[in-house]
Amino acid sequence: MSTSAPPSNRSRDVLVPQHLPAPGRARPHPARAGGPAAVEQRGRGRAEGVRWRLGRLRLAPRTGQPPGRPRAPRIEAAHTDADSSAALRVRWYAGGSARHYEVLQATPDGPTLLGATATTAHYLTGARRYPGERAARLEIHAIGDDYRRSAPAVLRHTW
Repeated sequence: MSTSAPPSNRSRDVLVPQHLPAPGRARPHPARAGGPAAVEQRGRGRAEGVRWRLGRLRLAPRTGQPPGRPRAPRIEAAHTDADSSAALRVRWYAGGSARHYEVLQATPDGPTLLGATATTAHYLTGARRYPGERAARLEIHAIGDDYRRSAPAVLRHTW
């Protein structure tokens, strides 16, 4: 089996770790389900001469625990627009060592990624009100160095 290049019927070389949510949508975390994380190539059309260059790829068993849950989440400022969307300034305290944090909104279609940050505060745009919803449920997850996610810190924004 040759490892020099992937099949040329793939399109542009956009590499997306499968365990990270695509912008706007969160996918299940394979590590939580016991599956491996993988890298895939996505796009449309054909890409000729695509080469894969992976440096410092390390496969190792997971050790330790996921990071601690963020503590005391709060909305410090909120602005609701006429189109039923909100811009929110959110802050929390670190619950332990985290690589970064992800803020998701629970929606009828599944969790939606609103943003990610390496700090304990974030300005979010794009929180949407859904029909019949009285309050938006937001979840803040700490993501560890091995991309394991903490239990969520839950926050509600009343419309």
